Amino acid sequence: MNRLFQRSVCLALLLAFSPPCAWAAAGDEEVTVTTDFAYATSYIFRGLQRAHHSLQSAVTVTHGGFNGGVWANVPTDRGEAHEIDPFLFYSFAASGLSWDTGLLVYTYPEASDIGTSHTCELSLGATAPLAIVTGVPVNAGAIVSYDLRLARLNIEATVEHAEEFTFATRPAEWSLGVFAGCNDGRNLTPEDPGPQYRDAYLYYGFKLALSCKLSGRAAFKLTGQWDDARNVDPGQGHSGNLSGIAMLSWVW
Repeated sequence: MNRLFQRSVCLALLLAFSPPCAWAAAGDEEVTVTTDFAYATSYIFRGLQRAHHSLQSAVTVTHGGFNGGVWANVPTDRGEAHEIDPFLFYSFAASGLSWDTGLLVYTYPEASDIGTSHTCELSLGATAPLAIVTGVPVNAGAIVSYDLRLARLNIEATVEHAEEFTFATRPAEWSLGVFAGCNDGRNLTPEDPGPQYRDAYLYYGFKLALSCKLSGRAAFKLTGQWDDARNVDPGQGHSGNLSGIAMLSWVW
């Protein structure tokens, strides 16, 4: 197994499961640990279907503007590949915008000997509130990501409107968003000899989400999403996807 994969997973696990007091020693801000458990009818990533029915989980440690941890997708079909992604991000405000920048390592354990077993991506994103229609505030954002191993550039723009309400005395929120992106990869087979394989495509879609706090620590979220992709290699996945996710979160 590649050393970069091993080191990245170990670092993220140490980050996610380290005692909160170890982080607190670095400052007075509160440390939170959040675990997510979800079921997805399809695993869709940037307009392409990566797997069918899947179980998804994540552990995230947040301290100040930093958050890091591990996210995983486990398909229920044994013939589909698992994915384990360590990540580390930093959020801050500047020039009237909310910024996020970070590092994400995509790893595929079944592809440790052939194919692309891991990739490493840097990203920078910004969001800002807008008033496109009077009385209907929205958040508009853009994120630029670059995969160092695949030489893949992805640019995505989003617009989202959210409203808070009360459901059975519990605080809740619904949101509706649209997104569009372009993806250009210049070296999609870095572990294979021979000519480099390149592809580029566009994707777009919308999503509707409903979340509700079950208690001071627990929350439940339902998300429905439709997306499509253009100029896609048939071997990469199907376009025109409709998917749903049910997720339970717990803050320790």
